[in-house]
Amino acid sequence: EVVRFAGNPLASIVISAVRGSIKSHMLAAFERIDHWDEERQLLTAEHTALAQLLRQGEANLAREAVTQHVRRFYSTYVQELESF
Repeated sequence: EVVRFAGNPLASIVISAVRGSIKSHMLAAFERIDHWDEERQLLTAEHTALAQLLRQGEANLAREAVTQHVRRFYSTYVQELESF
């Protein structure tokens, strides 16, 4: 949705391709979440903050929020799957 909101059709295509290539890793990561209620609350808070930044036109802060969001989730759940 964020990419679509940006209005860049090429970015939408790239994100769709990336999403497809990491889908199995993400599904495996979701299965490893033991404390889903807490993680869901955190993900929701991150997404809400990002949406608010976008509504306010804070592109640089939104970019940083997305980066932190992806890095946190990846380092917590996905990265350890790659070590197997």
